[in-house]
Amino acid sequence: MQFDDARDGISLGEAAASVVVTRDASLFRHGPIATYLGGAMGNDANHISGPSRTGEGLVRAVEAALREAALAPQAVTHVNAHGTGSVYNDGMEHIAFTRLGLGHAPVNSYKGYFGHTLGAAGLLESLVAVHALRQGLMLRSLGATGSATLPGIDVLHEHRPTTGRILLKTSSGFGGCNAAILLHA
Repeated sequence: MQFDDARDGISLGEAAASVVVTRDASLFRHGPIATYLGGAMGNDANHISGPSRTGEGLVRAVEAALREAALAPQAVTHVNAHGTGSVYNDGMEHIAFTRLGLGHAPVNSYKGYFGHTLGAAGLLESLVAVHALRQGLMLRSLGATGSATLPGIDVLHEHRPTTGRILLKTSSGFGGCNAAILLHA
């Protein structure tokens, strides 16, 4: 139950995903599914398994990704967060997104659908988010029904139509490693 008031941990899943990253769009019959705009990593070195309570590593990663993409936070139309469902991770992301001025961008996590797929999570979730945006849809965070404890962010409790195409995908890992990527779907 990512970003839900009753969240209390994660469930694990299994998956594999792959993409072709190239500058040569002619390799694709129907064109690329997304365009890379920018990305970055930030490490807060807070704890082997617990994120920084201030969201510092994630803030640094998102700020650097926005700089590389030459975008302001207001350009982001959707955030697909790491969203493990743990109090500390969801709380850290809430603080980081608030600090970054991303309260306008609807936020979701897909771990409620297929669990935390560990090393495959970031790529798998990016692909699902891009395909949903290309269909004009932002998917709800499965299991999230109330997010009163996370004021200032727009958690998707229901599927929502969108014309937005700028995706911010975040991932957070062990040892304080945080990654952010911006894609145009």
